[in-house]
Amino acid sequence: MDDAQADALLEQLMAYASEERHLNYLHRWRMRDLVLWDNRCTMHQGTAFDDTRYPRDMQRTTTSGKPKVFNADLRTARVATA
Repeated sequence: MDDAQADALLEQLMAYASEERHLNYLHRWRMRDLVLWDNRCTMHQGTAFDDTRYPRDMQRTTTSGKPKVFNADLRTARVATA
């Protein structure tokens, strides 16, 4: 498919995956909470946040090596090659 068709398809897929009915987890923050996610495998989005009223501390950690990916069909972990 050409670029315009690919862009339209990606937009359609992102809109579908972002619908509220597909929302799997919404964190309600409490004092001393820590939330981690894997950017390679998770589609995530922030919500409105009043940074004038509440402090926000964000840290980033990067690991080295090849990631292990869980294969639900085989019930095993495999090392990613891509």
